[in-house]
Amino acid sequence: FVGSRAKYKNFELTIKAISQSNLNFVIVGAPLNKHEQKLVHQYFKEAKRVHCTGYIDNKGLNILYNNAFALLYPSIYEGFGIPILEAQKAGCPVIAYKGSSIPEIIGDDTLLINESSTSEIQRCISILQDEQQRTNIIKKGLKNTQRFSWDKMYDSVLAIYKEAWNSK
Repeated sequence: FVGSRAKYKNFELTIKAISQSNLNFVIVGAPLNKHEQKLVHQYFKEAKRVHCTGYIDNKGLNILYNNAFALLYPSIYEGFGIPILEAQKAGCPVIAYKGSSIPEIIGDDTLLINESSTSEIQRCISILQDEQQRTNIIKKGLKNTQRFSWDKMYDSVLAIYKEAWNSK
């Protein structure tokens, strides 16, 4: 779990879903507040399955993505969803909520959850446990990231400004 844990990010749903699996849970970002600590202790019997990294640099984040089973990103609303592309670029599958801008960003919709439920997340986890499907999803994610770059964004914004300037 990477980034803010505001209500719309579905952090509690993430805790519930991961606690029902045999996966470890890595949390990147601000230290857990008292409520979040209580939730973790409520759902995880073994504290050793939960790892809070705090804030880390991009190199450290990339290493985590390289070694993760998946990024779980069940956010109900996103303006863009940069962690999705960061994870995909590092070869990490992304399980995300099918809402807001996420379907446009993620590319392949195999791991989009249709509702905020642990059963939907478990469905996606089971897909990723099949090595062939996992490999295909990772390849699609790597290809998807090629659609986005700061240079492409710069060129697009510049073209819009030129068009607006020339239409005066």
